[in-house]
Amino acid sequence: MSGDEVVVRALRDDDRERVLEFLRGLSMETLYRRFFSVPRIDDRLLDLIVHPSECCSEALVAVEGEDIVAVATYDRLPDDPAAADVAVVVSDAWQHRGVGSMLMRKLGGAARRKGVERFTATMMADNRPVVAFVRRANPAARLRFDGTELAMDAPLDPAAA
Repeated sequence: MSGDEVVVRALRDDDRERVLEFLRGLSMETLYRRFFSVPRIDDRLLDLIVHPSECCSEALVAVEGEDIVAVATYDRLPDDPAAADVAVVVSDAWQHRGVGSMLMRKLGGAARRKGVERFTATMMADNRPVVAFVRRANPAARLRFDGTELAMDAPLDPAAA
């Protein structure tokens, strides 16, 4: 199977239960790599994902049928509106199948249209698949060590808008 079997769309308020099921289906390792801990899957976490602010955030989901298989979000940095912190999580069964790449392309285009020029992110330094993905997807991205974490700063392609 490939990422072609999913549809990418904006996350909607009525996705709350689907997001909950998606999060509950993630492995401990995937949760840890995304949230840097194994978070309590509760209303607070759901609200952070399901209710992005209209001016400064965006959230996309990849769905197969009615099931959410991935979520990608960005949140503009309050001190630098040209930058946004990006996060992606893909269900274990859909990892390494192009879903994350597809979401990042679409999210990057949406961000560029709203004036975002670069994505930032923090990732675990030992998360080799994500580091390899960043290097493949955006060779201009800068990665720097910050303790056990890597800080990413990646310019968005102006043509993506």
